[in-house]
Order: sequence, then structure tokens, then C-alpha cells
Amino acid sequence: AMLLAGVLVLGWNYHDIAGAGWSFDLLDLAKRPVPAAMGSAAFFLLFYGLGVRTPIFPLHGWLPTVARHGNVAIAPALLLGVKIGIYAMVRFVLPILPEAVERWSPYVVGFAAAGVFYAALLAFQQNNLRRLMAFAVVSHTSLVVIGLFALDHVALQGALLLAVNFGLAATAMMFMTGFVYRRTHTTALSRLGGLFDRIPAIGLTFFVAGLAIVGMPGTPGFDAAHLVLESAIHRFGAL
Repeated sequence: AMLLAGVLVLGWNYHDIAGAGWSFDLLDLAKRPVPAAMGSAAFFLLFYGLGVRTPIFPLHGWLPTVARHGNVAIAPALLLGVKIGIYAMVRFVLPILPEAVERWSPYVVGFAAAGVFYAALLAFQQNNLRRLMAFAVVSHTSLVVIGLFALDHVALQGALLLAVNFGLAATAMMFMTGFVYRRTHTTALSRLGGLFDRIPAIGLTFFVAGLAIVGMPGTPGFDAAHLVLESAIHRFGAL
């Protein structure tokens, strides 16, 4: 609903400025200036709608519950959610509302930076593997958002590479978690010890995907995170 409202605001603005019918063509919308107040409203509506779907902090409340109680089909849902949400921000929000993005990017980056540490801290406190994965998704997605709203071409490249790498790696880990559940009927960490000797292929796949997510040198996640962090530090400073 929020996403639809944002699209309607953009169409309304085109109608007022062009004096013609409503248009939702991307090129038409990008050519028309958006007043500051209306641009901020459209930005918040679009960003909120996409932020829930991605998900990013503090719009992530639905994900831990879905991850814990959903079936293995949530893995491709996570893959599509991260990639579609990030793609929509790059494809629609940034080119159509550049002034609003420039105005609000420091606040977005601030919330995203808080989300990196907040979700990571909650992930450390989990005793369920699926909930741990859910908070890891929120933490790493916040890093992607930092790359997007650093408004630097190097950070943008890193964010897109990180989104692809993270989507694939997180999906692989969620699939492996689902396979573990099919064999053990639990995702409680206290009851999952010693599984690597029994199901080494699943354990190795989970391990490799985990290395990609944490940015181990030699994985695409390392180069992507490096580009994002280097550009964000250059733009906003180290403190």
C-alpha cells in the first residue's frame, strides 16, 4: 500500500507539472522535477514500502517469525526479497528522486548503520538457527543500503555485488537449514551439535556460504564489502 501510494504521488506530480495526463513511465518521471515537500513524501512512501520487503532496520519485525516458522520455501523468498528491494531502489527511487535521496541519505545511512550492529547483536543472542539467520539477513542488508545511499559509484558497485552475493549465500544457508530440520526436526542450536560428521555435504555447503556472507577473502562478499566500506568512510568519515 505504501509503495502504491508513492507511485501515485509521482504520477500526480507529473500531471501537475506537465499539464497532461498521468504518466508512470520511468523516463517521463525522471525528466520532471519534484518539489521538495512532495519529493520527500514520495521518497518516504517508496522507501518504506521497499524497506519492509527487503527488509531493513527498523522495518524487519516480520522476518524472524517467518524464518522460524516457515518452511524451506522461505529461502528463495529471501533471495527475491533482497534482490528485488535493492533493485527497485536503484532502478526507481535513486533516478526519479535524486534531490530527496541526497537530502535524506545521511539519515538512511544512519539507520542502516544502527541496523548492522543492532541485528548482529540480536543474532548473537539467538538459540534458534533460523532466527539467527533472519537477524543476519537484516544486518547484512543494512550494509547494502549503506552502499546505495553513500551516493558514490564505487559504493554502488559494491552494494550491487554484495546484494547478489548475499542473496545467493543466504539462500544456500537457508536451504541447508531446511535440510537439517528435515533430518533432525529441530533448529535449536543446543541440539545440533556433531552434525558435520553425519551430514558433511550439508555442513560444508553451509560453511562456504557463511564465509561468503562474512566477507572472507577470496569470496565475492569480501570485495563487495570492501568497496562499500571504503566509499562510505570516504563519504561520511570513519567516526
